[in-house]
Amino acid sequence: MPGFRELDDLDHLLIDRLLAGDTLTEAARASGCDPKTAYRRRHYNAGFQVALLCGRAEELAPAIRGLSGLVPLAVTVLQRVLQAADADPATPMLKLKVSAAQTVLDLAITLNEKRAAAELRAGVAGAATEAAP
Repeated sequence: MPGFRELDDLDHLLIDRLLAGDTLTEAARASGCDPKTAYRRRHYNAGFQVALLCGRAEELAPAIRGLSGLVPLAVTVLQRVLQAADADPATPMLKLKVSAAQTVLDLAITLNEKRAAAELRAGVAGAATEAAP
């Protein structure tokens, strides 16, 4: 089970690099630490885990909000297509709209699941942090 330790400057550097898309090894090298140190912090420090998960959740929030605004439109497009008796599914514009609507719905579901999973993991890590002596 991960332990808890207050975050230091190195932790913040590693988290920033990981949020920027670096692998753990790349983040370690860019931050000037041994990859084993980065690994231990990533896998065994609950405070580090919570901070990283919160950072990832914050990154997803704008995308989720943007897609959430498109979900009603995507549903309307699909409803209209399904209700139209004479709609030719081979029409290029219709195919494009249906494809776009399906993509919006798929992405909205995926991002929402990722956000929920990140919140759950952060909650579990936070509970472990609070339970730490």
